[in-house]
Amino acid sequence: MVTQQQKPHWLIPKYRNFSFREVQADFVEKLTARLDHLESKETFIFGLVRFLRKLFVPDFFRGRVFSDLLQRVHLLLAQAPLWDGSSNIFGVSAGGYEEGKGEGAIAILLVDAENIGLTVEGEKFLQSICQFPIQIKIAFANWRNSNMSKRDLVLHKRGYQLVHVPSGKNSADLQMTAIGSSVFVHYPTAKEIIICSSDPDLNHLSNILRTRGLAVYSVVKQGKSLVISNYTTGAVETHFPTGSGVSSGYALEQEITRILKDLTDPLPGTYISISTLSTQFKQLHGQSVTEVMKDLNLGSKYIKFLQTCSDLKLRLTDNGWQVSLCNDLFDA
Repeated sequence: MVTQQQKPHWLIPKYRNFSFREVQADFVEKLTARLDHLESKETFIFGLVRFLRKLFVPDFFRGRVFSDLLQRVHLLLAQAPLWDGSSNIFGVSAGGYEEGKGEGAIAILLVDAENIGLTVEGEKFLQSICQFPIQIKIAFANWRNSNMSKRDLVLHKRGYQLVHVPSGKNSADLQMTAIGSSVFVHYPTAKEIIICSSDPDLNHLSNILRTRGLAVYSVVKQGKSLVISNYTTGAVETHFPTGSGVSSGYALEQEITRILKDLTDPLPGTYISISTLSTQFKQLHGQSVTEVMKDLNLGSKYIKFLQTCSDLKLRLTDNGWQVSLCNDLFDA
């Protein structure tokens, strides 16, 4: 009601003249019921932010009031042990790290995996501009989305913790805000945070973390390049991919085989579509298989190249070509 009187422009238009006083008790009861069943502090904050999104315009979430509100919520949650932490994405108590994992200052990487496909090369570049080692990596996405098929396996093997977000607009940035705004509680020696997202609404998360004394980097994708902004110093750097790092036909075959092995583990012999294989290759190397083939003068026929690979077998289905690893005992 105070906001309605003093900052009505923060509210969604239909609530600017709404009589909250008449429904205050019912409003609080419904909000409590919605948040009461949530299983962890992170999901509680996610639910709270999602609820606030229905009341306030985007500018509200970029301001100091929202930052202060989240900090107060974190403080209250830390003082009231409502959950035992069993559902905590971080797998640690609010007191710090797991035993043996909390020594030294670290950097934390948060990635909106649906909008930014961070390659191994890009990740190494981010590490090069950080002062501290990136020890915690968290990727946010709707992992049930067909476009993300098998990518969760690749990121998991690269050491990422995977956070599922429901489909819908703003879901990834809501969850990133909920988890990202509490990293300083779970990882007290974190000194740097890298936020990879194309959503400008995550500026409020940057503000929260900066008030806690953390150095914050924003990473957005422009074409094939990554633009990294250091919110502390104002410096901006651009990372231009230097290529796939694959220097020969044999190296390309070995890398394709390695990726296919990762995608089909722990069920070797499983067939996947060749488009899925190509997608994973591009996400890792920043170039498609056919682009690398052209650079190496290997032609441009992706399927023909796969047919020459001795460790692979292919089959044509109603849904297109599929590929699998050869079993030495039966496919030699």
